[in-house]
Amino acid sequence: MASGDSILSPAAAAAAQPVRYCTMFPTIALFQKDDDIAAFTIPTGTILSIVGPARDTRFMVVEISMQRFQVFRADLSDRCIAHT
Repeated sequence: MASGDSILSPAAAAAAQPVRYCTMFPTIALFQKDDDIAAFTIPTGTILSIVGPARDTRFMVVEISMQRFQVFRADLSDRCIAHT
């Protein structure tokens, strides 16, 4: 099995709890609508859920308050902590 393959069935994966993080520092996120991209700051203490990888491997797609954004992978590991 490749390192990125899931060992869960699709139904079990859908039922699994999302991976969530809490920002420890203000963190930059990108929002794209049509052909426009906007950057903004996610405040300290914000809870975000990982949706999955973005097309650009430097980013992860996250969800905050039912909206999806892109966050640098490095910022998730350097500026956020796991949230249960």
